[in-house]
Amino acid sequence: MTKETLASVLADNAQVNTISALVIRGKVSQVSKGLESMTTSTFIENLPGYKAQNLTFSFMIGFLIVIAAIVIGIFIYILTLQKKAIFGVLKAQGISNFYLSKMVFAQTFILAILAVSLGLALTLLSAVFLPTSVPFQVNPLFFAGISVMMVLIAVFGALFSVISIVKVDPLKAIG
Repeated sequence: MTKETLASVLADNAQVNTISALVIRGKVSQVSKGLESMTTSTFIENLPGYKAQNLTFSFMIGFLIVIAAIVIGIFIYILTLQKKAIFGVLKAQGISNFYLSKMVFAQTFILAILAVSLGLALTLLSAVFLPTSVPFQVNPLFFAGISVMMVLIAVFGALFSVISIVKVDPLKAIG
């Protein structure tokens, strides 16, 4: 708002208090009595409902991550159960539980890296097509943290698969 526009607003509404905030670029050297000077970020943080809305979105994101982690763990476990007979044959051939476990962890890690990379690529690609009115921010630190967490959760989920592999009896698995 220019000084002239501000002056006309103040002159037109001298009896009515219609201005609740003025945004000024730069530093304010002097503040009139009864007024308060604050940064834009402080002003935004003090808006009614802003913190509650951010907290709600944070919880939604957190729960979505937990749900995705559970789905990943179940997916890895089901993949392992489907190969139970193969693990029985491998054990009958003398391949150790340690080696099989190492392979399951390696496969899970590779699968998780590929899945997270694909997810990040699709997310960044969708950002290109979003209209400018949609508030979307690419936060590399947040994306990196979520990506690392998803890979770690997938590898942790493979632990349940490894436990089931160790329990496989070669004679029963072969049939």
